[in-house]
Amino acid sequence: MQTRKALNVLALAVIVGLIAAMGALTSPVSRAQGTPEATESMGGMDMAGYGLITGGVDGEAKRLNASGATFPLELYKKWIEEYNKLTGVEINYAGGGSGQGKKDIAAEAVDFAGSDSIMKDEEISAATGGNILHIATTMGAIVPVYNIPELQGKDPVKLTGENLANIYLGKITKWNDAALVADNPDLANVDADILPVYRSDGSGTTNNFTIYLSSQSQEWADTIKSGNTVQWPYGIGANGNPGVASEVSQTEYSIGYVELAFAKDLQAAQVKNAAGAFVTASAESVSAAAKGVELPDDMRIVIIGKSTDEAAWPISTFTWLLVYENQKDASKALSLVRYIWWGLHDGQQFAADLGYAPLPADAIAKDIALLEKIMVDGKPALPAELAAAK
Repeated sequence: MQTRKALNVLALAVIVGLIAAMGALTSPVSRAQGTPEATESMGGMDMAGYGLITGGVDGEAKRLNASGATFPLELYKKWIEEYNKLTGVEINYAGGGSGQGKKDIAAEAVDFAGSDSIMKDEEISAATGGNILHIATTMGAIVPVYNIPELQGKDPVKLTGENLANIYLGKITKWNDAALVADNPDLANVDADILPVYRSDGSGTTNNFTIYLSSQSQEWADTIKSGNTVQWPYGIGANGNPGVASEVSQTEYSIGYVELAFAKDLQAAQVKNAAGAFVTASAESVSAAAKGVELPDDMRIVIIGKSTDEAAWPISTFTWLLVYENQKDASKALSLVRYIWWGLHDGQQFAADLGYAPLPADAIAKDIALLEKIMVDGKPALPAELAAAK
């Protein structure tokens, strides 16, 4: 009798163990399907449209071409890889900088473009294919990076906006300048010339960086100003975020500016924000930069310097896909809107691990409204089942 009871207890334990194991095995499947439990573990992506695109569809183009911003390049490479595995659609994103992307989309040389800077009204008016929409895809940080051998493994260099502007103006030329040593005692013995590195190509990263410098230095605002390209008074140029990162990594005592994803293997500075705090660039500090900022319906907004949150990274920005509102090729239009929809929903899960910040919910809502405006032959390009899900 006691033996039978012992066997029953043992059998019950085995069954409980099997049920627990089955739960552990099925939970990854649930996450892949985008269940509510799963979306909470993926950065709060509990939006209705998550997980709706599960494969390719008839009638969509299987190849799209694009060019533009290198700022979001690491994220876009991941999106393209994952979306191709899911749908079989190949997307060729050539990079080349925001300036190149704007030129290419305006000439209808690509199906869509990437840009970290907003197209001006006159640029949109000159585009051969009509009105161009700006659909935000992620948020990122522009980060000052440097190469000071003596400070390897030590606390990050702290920079004010004014000192950063003066470095690029050629007014602060030594790492042991008193203005820098005031916030960084470790620099007192670094008697070396500073070599500023800047973008040589037309760049939205440059546009946003120089917008920031203009906000911090009246001399910069009056002389150099801001733009995708400017007349740098001092330093050397390099092509793209990868080029600047490479130049800084190879050149001792240099300083440059790159998107956060390109700063991970470099020494990255802290920057003083509007609240007076020296902040480290991260997905969290970029997200903080959007807090309390009212977004326009067309998503054409510069958020640099708009947040007074103590945790906000001061040189934060959206980056956008530039897309024609009226599409001429139905198969490409279908492929394009489905890809963007996926990026706004499922694609957000990849942002933080790559050094970007997922879009806030209000930005995604504005983006979807723009996506619904894309037409082909007078009809919405976005499939009805996606539009209904929001």
